[in-house]
Amino acid sequence: MSRALQRVSRWWLERNGFRSRIVHTSVGDVHALEARGDGTLPPVAVMHGLSSASSQFAAVLRGLKRSCRRVMAVDAPAHGFSPVPRTGPSYETLRNGWFEGLDRLIPVGDPAFVLGNSMGGFAALRYAATRPERVRGLILVSPGGAKMTAERFEELLDSFRLRSVDDALAFLGRLFSRPHPLRRWIAPFVLRELSKEELRILMDRMCVLELLAPDEIESIRHPVLFIWGDQDRILPRESRDFFLKHLPPHAQVVLPPHFGHSPQLEHPQELVELTTQFLSAAELRAPSTEPTPSVA
Repeated sequence: MSRALQRVSRWWLERNGFRSRIVHTSVGDVHALEARGDGTLPPVAVMHGLSSASSQFAAVLRGLKRSCRRVMAVDAPAHGFSPVPRTGPSYETLRNGWFEGLDRLIPVGDPAFVLGNSMGGFAALRYAATRPERVRGLILVSPGGAKMTAERFEELLDSFRLRSVDDALAFLGRLFSRPHPLRRWIAPFVLRELSKEELRILMDRMCVLELLAPDEIESIRHPVLFIWGDQDRILPRESRDFFLKHLPPHAQVVLPPHFGHSPQLEHPQELVELTTQFLSAAELRAPSTEPTPSVA
């Protein structure tokens, strides 16, 4: 998303009750959005994917605001309106800046459900593992971070290294479940975004050893909603199978046949409905004590 479109999305959110603010962390400032909601469901924090930003969840954030007490999102360092960390982008600086930013927004006494897509799903899992007192549950939407070989991981990263407009068009073809009518207009912006030096450095510094191990998934005690669209062509199918194999028994699984990798862009209202239904059900039971039936 171009910076101009990000500004328009942020302006629209501000017109709908969201506050844009800067939060200080040990690796530098990060940008955050937050709003007092109109409903009674628990707070929700949203975590975006690689090269994405909180503003791409604008419709989801606005939809959740109608049902939840609080809604918030933090742009990871070097993403959206968050500047590049002082020591440069890396797994460590993204994790520290992102997590500390959420720490400032989520009080220990009022934990939030964390919704994460792609890299944001990976981060949400790690955040819940390191800050269990701040997390009430997880909504994982095509989460990244599945354990894989070094060769397969490099192939995945290389699919984000675009070199031409044609590469960007092919990437958009994988990102959306069906051809986007404005894909030829969007492609140059996608190429520019994924060609930024900070993202190139970040991908070059990513290591397969930082990926999730099976026991990290199996040991989740929080309520979990796992959503993976059947039209996801960004992450390999073996990533989905990794999660399905290792998710704890209480996890709820939804596999929408028409969802692609980023339903927040194509089906935001459906994603909001799935999330709020899960939040409502989770409020009626004690966390991690009663298994949730899986739904295909």
